[in-house]
Amino acid sequence: MQFEREVKPKGIVILPKDLRDSLNFKTYDKIYLAKKGNELVITKKEEDAKEKLEQFFVYARTKNKDITLKEIKNIEEESYDLS
Repeated sequence: MQFEREVKPKGIVILPKDLRDSLNFKTYDKIYLAKKGNELVITKKEEDAKEKLEQFFVYARTKNKDITLKEIKNIEEESYDLS
């Protein structure tokens, strides 16, 4: 799959919907940009369970909510499908 796009004045490049869909990109997904020789490589940042757990604790602290041991065990037992 190959597409041609213009770089807009502020460096914005629109990724075609077919490409976004095929790579399972969602709105606000984080991506990595890397320069390899004369090419630009875009990689989707995969979320990991540790990052999700850290976000949960930050959220809970901002809501002044106590977290019970049972809640922590439930989180530990959850599996995350990151594919």
